[in-house]
Amino acid sequence: MQLAPPTGSTVNVNQPVLITISISTTASTIGYPFAFTWTVTTNPSDTTEQDRLKTELDSATNPSSLNPWTITLGASTLQQGVYYELTAAITNSYGKTGSIETVSFTPVPFPDFTVIGKKF
Repeated sequence: MQLAPPTGSTVNVNQPVLITISISTTASTIGYPFAFTWTVTTNPSDTTEQDRLKTELDSATNPSSLNPWTITLGASTLQQGVYYELTAAITNSYGKTGSIETVSFTPVPFPDFTVIGKKF
């Protein structure tokens, strides 16, 4: 089976993927604390991978403040050539869901390299 070329953003399979979540400081803090619910989709579909990554994301998002924080997905935890779509929905303490944001990417193999130059 031949996989289609990656679509959307690509990330180096040898590097960690950083996901930064921030809540606007102009947003109302009514209903604080906030929680995030994650949905993970992969192509080709792999429910085991989707469940594994959802569990990792759910355990990583426990905001203690309104300041931005970062979730790091280790490079070795992602499958090469698989399209990932990660969707987060914010929910307040009253159970009301607010905005929903999505990030998508495909880990692809890029060799690590160094450029050495000489200044003339």
